[in-house]
Amino acid sequence: MDPDPPTRRIPPQQPVPPARATVRETEYVADPEREALRDRVRSLTTALVLTALLATVALGAALYALLQDDDEDTSGRRGASPARVQSLDERVDQLEGRIDDRATKNSLNELEQRLGTVEDQAEQAGEAGGDASQLQQSVETLDESVNALEDRVQSLEQSQSGGTTPDEP
Repeated sequence: MDPDPPTRRIPPQQPVPPARATVRETEYVADPEREALRDRVRSLTTALVLTALLATVALGAALYALLQDDDEDTSGRRGASPARVQSLDERVDQLEGRIDDRATKNSLNELEQRLGTVEDQAEQAGEAGGDASQLQQSVETLDESVNALEDRVQSLEQSQSGGTTPDEP
């Protein structure tokens, strides 16, 4: 035999009728933290909607600008005019010519050596009792040539560097 008795059916019970219909009132107490949280959520919702609207407007403007740029590119932009290219080419040729005409450091060094040699010869001739006035005049002529060449080099360097040179001691 089974130790557990078989299950039997439990008869349904009748609901208990209310003695009287009572209405209960609940007093609502405002929670300041809950209200602050609701305000924050409303503010964030508003900010999110405005941001989405602004992003949509910006995307539309960017697409419009992109499409407008494509239209302008197909119209065929022109480069510089032939007259302007010719003018720039002439200026480049002129500057190259000025660079080729300038004196180099080697030519200045050679001229200074020659001047030094002539000065030494003039001193020796003066000591030997030679024609000192002729030698003095040739030294002065060479000195003037060197000064003129130095002035020319400085003016060329100033024109190449835009007219400014560092002060020389």
